[in-house]
Formats: sequence, C-alpha cells, structure tokens
Amino acid sequence: MKQRSFKAIGLTTTLFTLATPALAQQTSNTDVQRQLQELRARIQQLQSQLDEQQSQASANESEQTRQLAEENSQILEAMKRTEINGQLEFGATFNDWSERDKDTGGDLDFGKFNLGVDGGYDQYKYSLQYRFYNGYRFLHHG
Repeated sequence: MKQRSFKAIGLTTTLFTLATPALAQQTSNTDVQRQLQELRARIQQLQSQLDEQQSQASANESEQTRQLAEENSQILEAMKRTEINGQLEFGATFNDWSERDKDTGGDLDFGKFNLGVDGGYDQYKYSLQYRFYNGYRFLHHG
C-alpha cells in the first residue's frame, strides 16, 4: 500500500505540475488584459490632453490674428488720412508786336510739376515734396 500511496502522490504531483502552466498562463492573460486596459486609458488621456492643447493653440492664434487685424486697421485708418497732392504749372507768353505770336497765338511752355505726400501716424508726422522743373528735378523737402 505504501507503494500505491507513493504512486498516488506522484500522480497528484504530476497533475499539479501540468496544471501550473495553465494557471500561470491564465494569470498572465489576466495581467496582459489589465495592462492593455491601462494602456487604452492612458491613450485616451493623452488624446484628450492633445485635443485641449490644440484648442488652446487655435484660441491663441485667433487672438493673435484679431490683435494683428486691429493694428492693421489702425494703420489703414492713418493711411486714409494721408494726402497726396501735386501741382502742374505752364507759362504762356504772347507778344502783340510779333507776327509769329499773332499767327500761333503765343508760346506755351512747361513750368514745373510738384508731387507731394503729407500725413501722420500716431505722434509722427511726415511730409514730402519732389519738384520737376524744365531741365532739372530735386527733393524740395522730406
């Protein structure tokens, strides 16, 4: 009988040894499933953080765009107050004692042409005038 009990103990040990890898595999599957769930939760958390950062970035970009548009509108308003001016001058002569002037009606000559820009932005004012005369041209003031 002692032999039988020894064989029974051996058989039980063999069954336990065969069952241990199955239990270990089942435990490792449970661990893998748990880790997988944790990873999925972490991915969702990171995705929500990314979405939040992108929405904040787009809000910042739209705020910067709004500020830039306001600055540009102020500059455009200042440019609307800019004046462009000019002057064109001709000289005419008529001599009643000259037969040529009596036939042609006199002489008409180019005198000068002035082109100017005046305006300002904030506290700064600007003015520029360029003059063209017959034969020469120069900056009058700027």
